[in-house]
Amino acid sequence: MRHPSVAVMSTVEAARCAAHPEASATTTCLRCGTFLCAACAQSAEGHALCGACLDRYAFAPDVSATARIALGLGLAGLVLGLAPGVVAWVLAERELQRIERGESPSGGRPLAMAARMLGWLCTALLVGAAGLTGLRLLSEE
Repeated sequence: MRHPSVAVMSTVEAARCAAHPEASATTTCLRCGTFLCAACAQSAEGHALCGACLDRYAFAPDVSATARIALGLGLAGLVLGLAPGVVAWVLAERELQRIERGESPSGGRPLAMAARMLGWLCTALLVGAAGLTGLRLLSEE
């Protein structure tokens, strides 16, 4: 009985390049799985990619960790409680200012703007809830 990894290796070795059927595949694209010959395989951070996936990778916008965290906090504010959303608003405003000054990658703008909107919503809901609680306390007196 053959070991499963041997069967997989022989399949890759027998495979042909998707773009050059006359050439044997030497690897597969990490993202889409396309068989690639040595001429087609392109490296991105040590991983083999086909040309189409490399183009997608190259044009993916850089996003700062702050923009990602702000968006995560905004979503957490809606799901777990409103206070993280207020923090998201503050972080998003700071990140948008950093983007305007060129200190953070501009690819984070959509995430920071979404975090700001979620922060506004969480803040409005928090203020509304506090107002309703205050009204209830006043009406009980």
